[in-house]
Amino acid sequence: MRRPVNPRMMPALRVTGRGVSTTMTKMRLEDGTEVEIDGLHCPKVKGRRYVYDRKTKYRFSSDYGTWELVEEIKQYRASLPGRNCTRPGTWGGLVRAFKKSPEWRELAPRTRKDYDTRVFDWLKRMDDVPLERITGPDIFKLRDAAAKKSTRRANYVIQVMSRVFAWAMPRGLARSNPAAGVSLLKRDKSKPRANRPWTMAECRAVLDAAPVHLKVPIALSMFTGIREADALRLRWDTYSDGQFNFRPNKNDYDLWISPPPTLAAVLKTAPRNALTISVNSRGAQWTESGFRASWRKLRIKLENGGKVEAGLTIHGLRHTVGNVLADEGVSTEHIAKVLGITEKAAKIYSDRATRKRATSAAVVHLDKIGRRT
Repeated sequence: MRRPVNPRMMPALRVTGRGVSTTMTKMRLEDGTEVEIDGLHCPKVKGRRYVYDRKTKYRFSSDYGTWELVEEIKQYRASLPGRNCTRPGTWGGLVRAFKKSPEWRELAPRTRKDYDTRVFDWLKRMDDVPLERITGPDIFKLRDAAAKKSTRRANYVIQVMSRVFAWAMPRGLARSNPAAGVSLLKRDKSKPRANRPWTMAECRAVLDAAPVHLKVPIALSMFTGIREADALRLRWDTYSDGQFNFRPNKNDYDLWISPPPTLAAVLKTAPRNALTISVNSRGAQWTESGFRASWRKLRIKLENGGKVEAGLTIHGLRHTVGNVLADEGVSTEHIAKVLGITEKAAKIYSDRATRKRATSAAVVHLDKIGRRT
């Protein structure tokens, strides 16, 4: 049975919002006007009443029972997804504007996917937040929340947000870049490095154990250094006269790679019933999720058998290739061209090889410590 309504709290004005709770809050304003607003949570703490949006948990800054609060709620509800959320001045509107820009179209498909799945989807809850409300401390909180998953995720969120704000500023869509002053987190050195290089023994163990439908894409990455996505999408028409000629997904120039004998032998076993060189067990083009699921099963099997150590990733093969080339004396410039990276990034491999050679040469002279004179 419904409780009788207090006549003093009968509504004279309704403020509703699509997609929010239908729980109604009846409020008498300071001038005597009575309003009825849905989807609010109004707890009273130490004599003060706070006002939150029940669904989004957003806290309104205006005082309870004022016209300022009513206007703030109206503006907030108008910016919610499905309620003109693409209007300028909100984070969601800014993201949508960025996605219509030439800069967005210039990004590689995989990069756009990463922006969406790892950043924009994760930040959906703030699509309706006005840009002027997003401050440096807010970005620090977002960074710390993302860090609960991984340091890499936290830094990626900051980098993408900073890029979007930097894009918006000269176009008059944002007044400042609140992410610009937010420091990136350092990697926890107590944890193993992600995408570590494979050892030569691990490379041989994986190739020996992998069925053809897995061996082909793994070998393509292992002997050319191309990314996983490129290995899965590389077509037969890019391979002629014993040489690959293709444009990697994330680069704006072509690569010419002659496969070494081991890779050439693997390619001879690959079926040619599809456009792509790599196909799954049914002869169809791999999906990234399907390949990763199959690779995971093989990796766990080899780990349990003691054939490989934990931490193998397909992307780690790029570091393997970089290290091998550097150890063989290949120049930084050529390593950069093969891997499709900057010379600054390739210098990491060259510096490592230099340290390795220098250390090996130096420690020879330490034998005299234990030598009897």
